[in-house]
Amino acid sequence: MAPIAVICIALMALCVGYHFGRRAGSTPLPWKKRTSRVALARAALSLVLLVGARRVRRNLVRSGLSLLRFR
Repeated sequence: MAPIAVICIALMALCVGYHFGRRAGSTPLPWKKRTSRVALARAALSLVLLVGARRVRRNLVRSGLSLLRFR
């Protein structure tokens, strides 16, 4: 029963935060601004950087585990 209560509280906090965040923020950017070449290039670059960081992290974890295995 406790996990259900925690999930309900978390969902309620998310909804309240979303509602007040939407009201406090300015109007959303128009479609043309969101899909400009600069915006799309930034999104693509951030995706490439995130994938690269994930690979580096995974390789470091793998190499760390292999070092521990051979000791």
